Amino acid sequence: MTANPLLRIENLHTHIRSGDVTVHAVNGVDLHVDRGEVLGIVGESGSGKTLTALSVMRLLPHGGRVAEGRILLDGRDLVPMEEKALRHVRGAEVGMVFQDPLSSLNPTMTIGDQVAEAVRLHRRVSKKQAVLRAVEVLDQVGLPAAARRIHDYPHHLSGGMRQRVMIAMALACEPKLLIADEPTTALDVTIQKQILGVIDRLRRELDMGVILVTHDLGVVAGYADRVAVMYAGRVVETATTDELYGQERHPYTTALFDALPERAVNAGEPLRSIPGQPPDLSAPITACPFAPRCAHVTDRCRAEYPPASVEGTGHVYHCFVPIEHVAAAPGASAGRASAGPAVAPPAVSERDAPVVVELVDLYKEFPLNRGVLQRQVGTVSAVAGVSLSIRAGETFGLVGESGCGKTTIGRILAGLERPTSGQVLYHGDDLAGLRGAERKRKLRGIQFMFQDSAAAMDPRMRAGSVLAEPMRVQRSADRAARQARVEELLDQVGMARAAARRYPHEFSGGQRQRLGLARALALRPELVVADEPVSALDVSIQAQILNLMRDLQRDAGISYVVISHDLSVVRYISDVIGVMYLGKLVEVGPAATVYESPAHPYTKALIDTVPVADPPIERTRRANVLHGEIASATNPPSGCRFRTRCPIAADICATTEPPLAQLGPDARRVACHFPLTPR
Repeated sequence: MTANPLLRIENLHTHIRSGDVTVHAVNGVDLHVDRGEVLGIVGESGSGKTLTALSVMRLLPHGGRVAEGRILLDGRDLVPMEEKALRHVRGAEVGMVFQDPLSSLNPTMTIGDQVAEAVRLHRRVSKKQAVLRAVEVLDQVGLPAAARRIHDYPHHLSGGMRQRVMIAMALACEPKLLIADEPTTALDVTIQKQILGVIDRLRRELDMGVILVTHDLGVVAGYADRVAVMYAGRVVETATTDELYGQERHPYTTALFDALPERAVNAGEPLRSIPGQPPDLSAPITACPFAPRCAHVTDRCRAEYPPASVEGTGHVYHCFVPIEHVAAAPGASAGRASAGPAVAPPAVSERDAPVVVELVDLYKEFPLNRGVLQRQVGTVSAVAGVSLSIRAGETFGLVGESGCGKTTIGRILAGLERPTSGQVLYHGDDLAGLRGAERKRKLRGIQFMFQDSAAAMDPRMRAGSVLAEPMRVQRSADRAARQARVEELLDQVGMARAAARRYPHEFSGGQRQRLGLARALALRPELVVADEPVSALDVSIQAQILNLMRDLQRDAGISYVVISHDLSVVRYISDVIGVMYLGKLVEVGPAATVYESPAHPYTKALIDTVPVADPPIERTRRANVLHGEIASATNPPSGCRFRTRCPIAADICATTEPPLAQLGPDARRVACHFPLTPR
């Protein structure tokens, strides 16, 4: 810490009062951020990392208050400040990028007006000058055609563009400190890399301090200077990024690293999750809060809270039984194993297993309507000639950037959309051509697991009714049989039977995802389509859900289609990976082969941008960014659709569309005139 850090938090206690219960959400946090420094804050959901950041802004939820401590910004204490004075600090001196840009932006205002509003609030400028500043800062964050886009509304923009607008609003007045709360959680890896690059570039240009709140340890490895690990409202360990990732001392930090998918793939074993649940924070905790879940716990850990231990250049941890590390062999890296070429986990099924579902030359186009009368002015090419097959007991991973068509394929498989043309063959029967009761009966065998489990459940229905609903709709069982099946489903997904009486909002994110999986299994399907099943979960809960999915697959022989932008997840759980770009399948093959030796330039670009929990490696990969925006699906490029962003494109790529052709003897197919792996 410098003599005068930009931000210093001392003994921060934040309480949230709800009815008669007071939650001690933040318990004695001490942190600092220097000018030009990036501090990463990591931990499970509920660890207090977001509430620590919100305490700085004094934007706490209803019933929240800073009960004790100091928050010093350039030497001024923000805690006793009146609301009027704080309004001049927010935006002008401290900017914040919220986790969900769509719900944080005003849907009734253009993005130009929203960015300009922040400028006019804190600077004495005219409306014209504020708009010019809005265009300037939107251009700074890399929004394409910023001068034209200022007239768009939030719903006109992609997720990555909305996140850029949020960053522009936060930086419009050039604040001293930027707080970014999960800024890339819902974004695919290429957009994530671009957003983080924008924040890092502006941090250097403005000498701005940054607090990066995230559960993604790979993101922190590449962009943070120091890391603070939080658990149960406390900072349990803090150190420089290199030191923490190579020589972590707290068992909780080790448990977070061990839950990473790449660790399990490298070892060829199930994911390691942290046993038990985080503690109840409605009462003060005097002992080590991690003791009930720790493999190294002692009686002393259960009796008192460990004082701070300091090593090296400010490596601080709170643990009586710190992790010991064996010195690395000469020439070997002392850090944690990276996610390089890996041995794939044992295949769930053999390639000669029977085909459950086959897509044949599938097309899906959506009408593009405009004007008051909503006249059709064009079409959106969501899926364009996709053919693939899914075998019994197999997991097919479908990856690609947002807008590539992977969710549309999932919805077509589950019968939620009808294809424009092509066939969806389920045991030889074309689902696209079926109608009425026969279609309804056939679709029982294919179920959908939604990305947002909270939005997919009726908030007025108890969990038991949510799980019984598919059986009631299909009239597949009487009331007693439905009740018995609900209890069986709760047992299968590792939840107490008493959970059937609770409402969706009473569950954590991981528990709701378990309920979403249980609901998809209610009718005993052969195929479950899982759309981003773990994208919003921290690494430990993610590990629990992925292990559960594999256990159920092994026991019941279920097939999965896993749709995700997280290639580490897809690599771990999949037998086969299919890579999509702008409605086309550009590469498909065995998961290990595709990941270790990508043949399509787009596949390689995706893999090169996957964040890994190894700081030296991640820093060298900062330049691995897939530049440019995905082309418009209303007017796709001629020939190869990827050619406008491809580093090796040639004239033939603009005139001739490459077929999805066999590459080598390992059942891999690639659509490229110049595959990276020779034919």
